[in-house]
Amino acid sequence: MSVVNYQNRCKKTVNTLLAGLLASVCSVSVQAASVDEAKLYGNWACSHEESDEGTHFSAIFDVSYNSNGTSRSLGNLKVTVGNMVVLANQYDFQGNWEIQDGYLLETTTDVQGTSLTNNSKLGAAELAEMFPTGDTDRSLIVELSDQKLITQDEDGVNFECSRKR
Repeated sequence: MSVVNYQNRCKKTVNTLLAGLLASVCSVSVQAASVDEAKLYGNWACSHEESDEGTHFSAIFDVSYNSNGTSRSLGNLKVTVGNMVVLANQYDFQGNWEIQDGYLLETTTDVQGTSLTNNSKLGAAELAEMFPTGDTDRSLIVELSDQKLITQDEDGVNFECSRKR
């Protein structure tokens, strides 16, 4: 994989992973009318891993959905190529969410990030390029129960979360 292809793939996958993790909700063919928004309220532990052509993406996040329509997600993202870590960052996302026609819509309002490789804050320009504020991500709610949340992003990738107690 060329460097340019890798960078493009990495950026797309990072955006997809984080958007999906922020959008993580849940169970078996939920009808739009039957989504109980109150089941989303609270704290969720989410994770996602994906590999492609020797590149491995791993994301572990805790997401809180509040009854006032705000959310916060704290977590780590790691990208390796072969045995080399090329990205290891910690993120703090804040935003707004709503459920509409069986989809979870999430808009990021603030993003903070720290590089775990050198313990430095990520620059505003770098964060804005990867995770622009004001953009709304849309994920299908596949399953939402008291204990489990599964969403599917627009690329067809499923993200799973379990309720934190």
